[in-house]
Amino acid sequence: MPAFADDSGLTIDTLDGEPGIHSARWAGPDKDFRFAMNKIQSLLIERGAKSAEAPARAFRFGAVRGVA
Repeated sequence: MPAFADDSGLTIDTLDGEPGIHSARWAGPDKDFRFAMNKIQSLLIERGAKSAEAPARAFRFGAVRGVA
């Protein structure tokens, strides 16, 4: 019987690829999307990416599926 798995996440260049596949964990125990986005926003500002147009805000959304 085959087994299927999948995962996805937001990778942000300025945050060295974080949160990546751990995106849901960044939302805290209540899985609060706003909490995660505020955390990301704060970290981007700390690293100098203050403007929405800043190249330092480059990101990708990745998804992977596996079958075994």
